[in-house]
Amino acid sequence: MKEIPKLCVQYFISKMKTVNYKPIDEDNDDSSDESEDERWVKLVNKEFQKFAENGRLCTENFKKALRLKKSFFGERFFALFDTDGSGDIECEELINGLRMLKNGTPTQKLKFLFDVFDADGSGTVDKYEMRMVLKSCTEESSLTLCNEDIDELTSVLFEDADVDNSGEITFDEFQSSLEKHPGLIDDMTLSATHWFDIRKSNTCSQGARYCSKVYWEHNTSKIVFIILYIIANLGLGAFAGWNHNKSNGFLITARVCGMNLNFNCTLVLVLMLRQTINIVRSTRIGRYLPLDEHSVFHQFVGAMIGVYAVFHTIGHIGNAKQIYRVKWIKQLRYGVTYIEKVTLLPCGVTHLEISRPKTFDFQPGDYMYLQIPDISPYEFHPFTISSAPEMKDRLWLHVRTTGNWTKDLYQYLSRYDPGEECEVEAETPMMTTLQMKRKEQQPNRRKSIIDRLNGLMTNIRRRGTIGSLDGCFLDGPFGTASREALTTEHAILIGAGIGVTPMASILQSIIHQIKRNKRKCPKCTHCWYDDNQENMLKMKKVDFIWINRDQRCFEWFVRVLNNLEVEQSLAGWEEDKFVDLHLYMTSAVKKTHMEGVGLQLALDLVHKKERKDFFTGLKTKTQAGRPDWDKAST
Repeated sequence: MKEIPKLCVQYFISKMKTVNYKPIDEDNDDSSDESEDERWVKLVNKEFQKFAENGRLCTENFKKALRLKKSFFGERFFALFDTDGSGDIECEELINGLRMLKNGTPTQKLKFLFDVFDADGSGTVDKYEMRMVLKSCTEESSLTLCNEDIDELTSVLFEDADVDNSGEITFDEFQSSLEKHPGLIDDMTLSATHWFDIRKSNTCSQGARYCSKVYWEHNTSKIVFIILYIIANLGLGAFAGWNHNKSNGFLITARVCGMNLNFNCTLVLVLMLRQTINIVRSTRIGRYLPLDEHSVFHQFVGAMIGVYAVFHTIGHIGNAKQIYRVKWIKQLRYGVTYIEKVTLLPCGVTHLEISRPKTFDFQPGDYMYLQIPDISPYEFHPFTISSAPEMKDRLWLHVRTTGNWTKDLYQYLSRYDPGEECEVEAETPMMTTLQMKRKEQQPNRRKSIIDRLNGLMTNIRRRGTIGSLDGCFLDGPFGTASREALTTEHAILIGAGIGVTPMASILQSIIHQIKRNKRKCPKCTHCWYDDNQENMLKMKKVDFIWINRDQRCFEWFVRVLNNLEVEQSLAGWEEDKFVDLHLYMTSAVKKTHMEGVGLQLALDLVHKKERKDFFTGLKTKTQAGRPDWDKAST
């Protein structure tokens, strides 16, 4: 085998997943009689010809063809596929290599993976090679690990695989180590061969979907509302036309459209009465109304108003009548409240703690509108309340920096110097905070997120710290479908990124209700939980799924999750948990992929040894990639 410089080793495995495949075009439908393997070969050959020169692929074109950005992966993959050592890859060599990964035996695929790890071709993998592979895995997964972390993971892998303690891993030891994870080699085929997969196009048209029985069953209330809306417009139009049946066509058109304008202009306002909708949602009739679609219906009615207005205007112009305009005045009143504390979190998230008015009653998952005059005197923006209703003195908002207003808020807070104007408490330079002036610092040693957050909080307090920013105005709260989660027996909460804020409110409410059932003996320190039916939660089981791109996003609510695990442990729910946490990091490569198997095996061993996650410090292990929804739904 052609030797590859060791400094290139770190890139190969992780880029195998990034190669994108293209489905067969519609013009290839005439080959339906061909076998799947023949069509697959044609597709590979088609992709090969796009980048080949004189029927061969050089290293650079090979990396372009498979979308390999890292030089090591391109070189390593090229060396393994270039079986004749000519320095170029022919189409047959590419097809043979991919076919082996697609249809080869487990031993063949395992040998291929071992050759990837064995960068110098010595037949064994030493600690230096393993360390370079793990470093490559962390770079591909967008993880930040110091050299001590990588050394620790390398040692963990060698303790598990190097049975004879020779300092090198042979193929037999490598095979024995991976065979401890059933199905890993078979699943690994999928990550290596999906580049040139053959997908079946979805021929189901949008019209057929709307006419399906399943769609009607799931959208009954929406369909009934639309039917009633059409009947109301037709009825009012017929009534107006009948009353003016002796007039000319232009006037009849104007009267019919005018009558429908009266109805629609009233309805378009009713559809945005959030407080009224919030009250109706809490009643029995709210279960049968499409309240979650009120903004969509508002837009639809607004479009109908535009159509009616055009024909109404044409009718009056045709009848030579004067056109009158009606001016609408809407006055809103907002209560004044104050920002008590501000924390700048990683990934551009601002945590606001606002004083809660006594009359501000909300349910988990509700949202409200926020205006900060110092940022913009006219703009109100909606944000989900991330605190629990049981927190009587504070409202939590987690604001992600995405638009102009949120960027202005973050930049405004970033200008303050905590040493001069703010009351600050900080002990460790880990998080993105005001005291650190938003400089990302590399830790000297490994700490989980919980370890880094303990004793760490940079706050901007209201009195005498941030001037006019402390005054803000609230409008709300307004309900969502999330508030019904606490009324179900088995709730499945799914959040991605900052979209987890409604679920954070629900989880905190669960924590408070668990604490409410906690009892303590007045004569000793013994604690137990009351099983009184009146104090028990209606729900029996909760599955919380949180999907983030990188490890720092978990810092937003890791304390909430840690408190939840602690309360469940104190309640004796270690085995049969009331709330199951499922955390996923999409930037991390799955264990079933060649580029992530080394890192994930090491993380599994660390979690098994220390009984806590390597990154978050929680008892629940963070999973790589995205959830397998087919398995989750069974």
